Amino acid sequence: MKDLAVISFISKKFEVLDPFVNGAYVTPRHEDAYKWLSDGLESLNVDHEIKDLDKLVKETGGNGNHGMLIVANYGKSKYHIHWGWVPNIERKEHEIGIWKISIKKNRSFIDKLLGKNELVDNEDIVRKVESLFNTPDFSDIRVEYN
Repeated sequence: MKDLAVISFISKKFEVLDPFVNGAYVTPRHEDAYKWLSDGLESLNVDHEIKDLDKLVKETGGNGNHGMLIVANYGKSKYHIHWGWVPNIERKEHEIGIWKISIKKNRSFIDKLLGKNELVDNEDIVRKVESLFNTPDFSDIRVEYN
């Protein structure tokens, strides 16, 4: 069952945020990266909205640090797009890491049970998001479907 695609790449285009604040792990928000991706999705006519998960969790009585998320409606499907960064230990340079964009297709319980409406290789929205990274600012671009 596939419902997740991960686009990974290397870039210095966005600010790298230290995930540890006073010794505690905090989910980096990467607001500049989300804004850039939102602008790109808009240019591709993908209906979407950036959600501040910290605000949503607090509104429902929770706490913690959860970062941000883009909810996109494309075709007849809804997708959750999350942005993350992992230090690139091989390069031994703190500011260069492996950025990852996770695109998760929302599927109903029945769809999952029956194996319907899965994310397919070369899903149109994944190809559109991937196309945003075809510039000199990005290298080592890879797409994996899980």
